Amino acid sequence: MELNTYPNNFKTDAIYEDKPLLYNFDSTYDLTPTTTKTILNADYLYKTGGNQKMNNIKFNDKTYYFNGLILTKNKDLIDDVVDYQYILYIEGIDTLNYIYIGIPVKLETDTSNNTNEIDAIQLLFEEDETDTVNISSDLINELMPINEYYYDYKTDKIFNANKFTPVILFKNSTLKTKYNNTSLKINKTTNVNIPLVRSKDYCYQSSYISPNIGSNKIYIDCQPVELLGEENEIQVSGINSYDKVYQFMELGIGFIFIFIILKIILNFQKSKKNQ
Repeated sequence: MELNTYPNNFKTDAIYEDKPLLYNFDSTYDLTPTTTKTILNADYLYKTGGNQKMNNIKFNDKTYYFNGLILTKNKDLIDDVVDYQYILYIEGIDTLNYIYIGIPVKLETDTSNNTNEIDAIQLLFEEDETDTVNISSDLINELMPINEYYYDYKTDKIFNANKFTPVILFKNSTLKTKYNNTSLKINKTTNVNIPLVRSKDYCYQSSYISPNIGSNKIYIDCQPVELLGEENEIQVSGINSYDKVYQFMELGIGFIFIFIILKIILNFQKSKKNQ
């Protein structure tokens, strides 16, 4: 789906599409100090810096390297879920082609919560640092949601891209932060009538991101949404369907030919007896 709008308000459907999302952020990264960019009257917090020699993301048979992080309140909505404050984008790039992986971030309202968990958003964006920040690959990998499906679409309006750019969206994540920036400006969302297509599988961390091309297949969930139970899937494969029809026709013609030969032989034997 290609759109000329951002941010958007989406609904979802029961159609699955097999577009595997693999990631492996296996380097340390020197991120620049946070800069605020205003694009089309909305604010974005940028931290850039990546390793252009390493493939870190693979989506729909295309590979990208990590190029930075973007935090904003100017976010897409999925099924009217509004209980998160920000969306954190992981930016990938391949030459001049970008990809954005959007992860929802909730605001931690319990400020007395003194757990040992690292507040990655606060760590990355709250400090007014003037030097580059060195972060480990573990921190970036842990930003990615686990056991969560994702959605994707393309738009030429995100970050003023001026060409259709893939955007991957997660509906849920465990990311929380105490960082509360109330000055970030946002735009009004656009309602989209075409539903988003969900991934068939979860994203997963791979030990190596290969540029090899794989196959993509579409699956349809045939079970009504109201019913609970195991999902039934039908794989749509047009080429294989034609092959099966052709094989069936060959088999049917063969049976007809054998039947005609047997009929001729039986008639011939019957006529000899009558003589």
